[in-house]
Amino acid sequence: MTRRLVAWFIGLLGAVCLVICSYLLAAGIGGLIAIDGAGDARAPAPVRIYLLTNALHADFAIPIDETTRERYGFLREDGFPLDHPNLKYLVFGWGSRAFYTSAKTWGDIRPGPTLTAITGDRSVVHVVPATDISTRDNAVAVDLSQAGYERLLEHIDGSFAIGPAGPQLLDGFNYGQGDLFYEAHGGFDIFTPCNIWVANGLRKAGVSTGIWTPTTYSLLLSLRR
Repeated sequence: MTRRLVAWFIGLLGAVCLVICSYLLAAGIGGLIAIDGAGDARAPAPVRIYLLTNALHADFAIPIDETTRERYGFLREDGFPLDHPNLKYLVFGWGSRAFYTSAKTWGDIRPGPTLTAITGDRSVVHVVPATDISTRDNAVAVDLSQAGYERLLEHIDGSFAIGPAGPQLLDGFNYGQGDLFYEAHGGFDIFTPCNIWVANGLRKAGVSTGIWTPTTYSLLLSLRR
């Protein structure tokens, strides 16, 4: 009985390792197969945005100016420091409601929210205020045409779930740094995670990305290619 249990456990562990390796291999290949972005790639690129990345996740960092302050004025009404003199960027992320709202640090990651994110969850948009992030090691510069930049903003705007009073704030959910969470459109799972959302936004903005980039590595690989 013990030998049979050990053999079963080894078989299960091997199957899990095979699935993980296959997923990562497919992500790497997906990062190398390009899909062209929308718009004219030869257009001038007057707007520089950044991707802020870590091992699992990527965000858009959008430069703040009077136009973006007006566009995202609803953030001010919800307590976001939109008029702070040191504010330089609005950082937008999209992810699993269960995982994203509870995992501020690596130490906060728990099996329950992780399993929910893997198997399927509702999504949220996270908005974070930032000072100058251009010199950070995890900041990747992306230059966009004005038209491409507008399409990216439309992609971000379209991710917010809109209620009768506008974007729907998740009251009581934040990391304590002036950030806010909002209800979002779209379902999150292991095949359509945050990095797919970022890649879709980049393509709408005119940037070619990989055909399937579920990991940060595959997303960055497709941009460096």
